[in-house]
Amino acid sequence: MTAAPKRPNFSAEFRRMIVELTLQSGASVARIAREHNLNDSMVFKWRRRYRDAQAKGLQTHAAPVVRWSQHEPRAVPART
Repeated sequence: MTAAPKRPNFSAEFRRMIVELTLQSGASVARIAREHNLNDSMVFKWRRRYRDAQAKGLQTHAAPVVRWSQHEPRAVPART
């Protein structure tokens, strides 16, 4: 029996970059997620956390937006 593959983890910087791309005028979350081989619902969750952090007055430009769980994806294998 083989172990299930581990879910990849994304860095806070990568998540912030994706979120900021989606917040640009005219941006499509689905398109940006697809271009980066991400699930759009995950990107929406990142956006919600980003906005929650901003609402709480946390810095979102230099420091990580929030403490991300170690169990969340970091890298997605390329689709073949």
